[in-house]
Amino acid sequence: MTSKVKAESQTSETSPKAVLLGHDPIPTAMPIFGVMLGRGGRGKTVTLRAIAESATTKGRSVVICDGDRTNRTLNTIYDNVSSPDSASFVDVMAWLETLIDTQIKSRFNILLDLGGGDQVLRQIVHDWDLMRLFAENGVAPLAIHLLGPDPEDLSVLAEMERDGLFAPERTVLVFNEAMVAPHLNLSTPLEDLFETQPVLRAAAERGGKILVVPRLEPIAEVDRRRLTFRAAAEGRTARGLPPLGPVKRSQISKWVRQMEDVLEPVAGWLP
Repeated sequence: MTSKVKAESQTSETSPKAVLLGHDPIPTAMPIFGVMLGRGGRGKTVTLRAIAESATTKGRSVVICDGDRTNRTLNTIYDNVSSPDSASFVDVMAWLETLIDTQIKSRFNILLDLGGGDQVLRQIVHDWDLMRLFAENGVAPLAIHLLGPDPEDLSVLAEMERDGLFAPERTVLVFNEAMVAPHLNLSTPLEDLFETQPVLRAAAERGGKILVVPRLEPIAEVDRRRLTFRAAAEGRTARGLPPLGPVKRSQISKWVRQMEDVLEPVAGWLP
């Protein structure tokens, strides 16, 4: 699970895999096992990418793991993404077992993307006594919940928090501005959720950190080109498509800077 960091091409036409995230294990007393959680379409993959790219720009190593059994896209953007041999439940479970065993032995950080509504995490938490396993082996679990204004968006959070199923100290509650219409402000639906949803209040009161991810208007164009945010902002391209124009590149650069500020309050929890 080791490899060297690949330099990004300086040409305008690059491979879709625009940057290799380092997989060299970095010795650490407490490697992080981070899991993106939430319903589909709430921004889990975009947020994971922002966290991973922020880590690598700071010289930190993180292994991206794509366990989304229905919409696997991370390996079209990054090299050396870890993923199961197939989408079958058996293969995903075997892959996760090997992944966790190797993390405990080699001490590297993980960011794991699972499909919305996937039952795999529930299974391994229960069958493997996952939280005790991590505690006994010095691994820090990290839950990153992507939420929207619909109360149903809290369903995964409610299940993970129930009886402490997967409710680590490092819990991040992320609200995505893209979940509301551009002309609307997210603050009003958030206030309504905190007023009406006890599970959200309880997660925040026990120490969960609340973040708001800003809207990234050109995200569809970035995704079409299968680019990292940095590569897109620098005007690189792939898949035979033209580079993004100056306005869209400026929007992406601004969003990347905003995300650094958004992530700062939980920087000590992240890879």
